Amino acid sequence: MKLGTKIFFVMDPIRGGGPRNVFTISRLLCEEGYQSKILAFHSMKYLDMLWRRRNVFNFYGAERVSPGNLFSLIDSITSFSDNLNLKRWPVFIFQQYFSRPSILYRHEIPDVYVATSWQSFHPTLRASGNFSKPMAYFVQGDETEFSREKIFKREVLKTYRNDVPKFTQSRWLVDDLREKFGTDIEYIGFGVDHNVFYPRDYEKEKLIFTIARSEPTKGFSVFANAVNRLWKKRQDFKVVIAGHKSAVVGTKMNFPFEYLGWITDDELMAKLYTSSIFVNTGVNETLPMPPLEAMACGGAVVMTANGGSVEYARDLDNCVLAAPGNDVELADKLDMILSSDSLRESLRSGAMETAKAYNWTDFIKNFKIFIEKNILKGS
Repeated sequence: MKLGTKIFFVMDPIRGGGPRNVFTISRLLCEEGYQSKILAFHSMKYLDMLWRRRNVFNFYGAERVSPGNLFSLIDSITSFSDNLNLKRWPVFIFQQYFSRPSILYRHEIPDVYVATSWQSFHPTLRASGNFSKPMAYFVQGDETEFSREKIFKREVLKTYRNDVPKFTQSRWLVDDLREKFGTDIEYIGFGVDHNVFYPRDYEKEKLIFTIARSEPTKGFSVFANAVNRLWKKRQDFKVVIAGHKSAVVGTKMNFPFEYLGWITDDELMAKLYTSSIFVNTGVNETLPMPPLEAMACGGAVVMTANGGSVEYARDLDNCVLAAPGNDVELADKLDMILSSDSLRESLRSGAMETAKAYNWTDFIKNFKIFIEKNILKGS
């Protein structure tokens, strides 16, 4: 792939680990001499859209570019793709097949488009066809699982059943989508930024840390129920929660905790990972990133045994595994770690060794090979 090649990622929305992966990839491509940025459908500042101002935000070292036009303002109002139902269907069609492609038409034209979610797939496909530019699809999970609405599932499924070259960070997802939908997808690896996520000095304390998410598949209520149980038994630990406020506000928690909001400071996150028992309760996740980052920092990790986690999680070696949705078992596993300093130290050692196998250098190398082989094809 020639230096200077323009590879633009199309993204919506910005939340969770998936977008962060994309920002990291874009930044690393730029560092290697390629032109890469994130194309957004609307700004996060309404005044920019009202005054039709184009803006550029920096996320994790990557550029997120937002056009300032009427379509962007409309998109910010109608951006409910994750809650798609029959009532919203007409607006969704307008958004996906007219307003969002029109927004992309006003962006700079790349050599390669990369859609990064089902919400961005159809607009990217239209822009790709309009400008006769190739595209790829970065599939980071089975998004049909993100809603119970039949229309939602149907639209997501359309993005898997087509000839657009697809790649993913999870071996498990390759098998899962092929088995369920006959989707052809290529695994290219995954990375942890070891310049950021490495062990820090810390004071030994009994601290439980988690990231709250409002999506049912993230299992935050299971975490809360487990700690409620644990608090009845012992009260010699602290709880720190980051993430979505909506998840925290809507969940019954009978124990004291410190809420930090959505953390964008990697240094703070690394310190929390290092000093804590990090709990990840996601269900059917493709390749959960926070547990790997916590492992790289030497944190003791408790996580659910499901989905892509089976690629790297080994019970009582680099983490402690609990059954998905089982708050009783999760409480018992947390109690076990809190009661054994030796177990916690052995988990730290195994975790750091596991995390070494995941690096962005290999991912970027495989990404370039994928683009050259499947998209540019030697051009």
